[in-house]
Amino acid sequence: MATWILDRELANDGHPITLIELPKFEWFETGSQIRRSVKLVKSTIVKGYGRRRYKIRLIRFHIHSHTVLEKNIDHLETSYKIRPLKNSSIYRSLYERTGDPGRMLNRFTQSVEAGHRIRAKAVP
Repeated sequence: MATWILDRELANDGHPITLIELPKFEWFETGSQIRRSVKLVKSTIVKGYGRRRYKIRLIRFHIHSHTVLEKNIDHLETSYKIRPLKNSSIYRSLYERTGDPGRMLNRFTQSVEAGHRIRAKAVP
């Protein structure tokens, strides 16, 4: 899946950036959060793909992946606004690259939802 490839590249590039660009006191707080969230997105996509036969589960994992991407954007914004991440070009690059997989996940989830009717259980 193209989204997973983008997330893999983001994780591979984002990991060293958090160690190089952030001050040492932020490595274990904000840097750790960013590194874990970018890795969690791609592993959650893989989990969802493994359950692709069960559309509700696939959708659930994609929604979770999208939520983690939003969390990563929040960590990036916070680290840039309070100034541990001072390099604006790196911030913009990571910010934009984080948005692309989110848009792709959202479109894919919408297409799965539109193509597969989810039956609600009748309440007795």
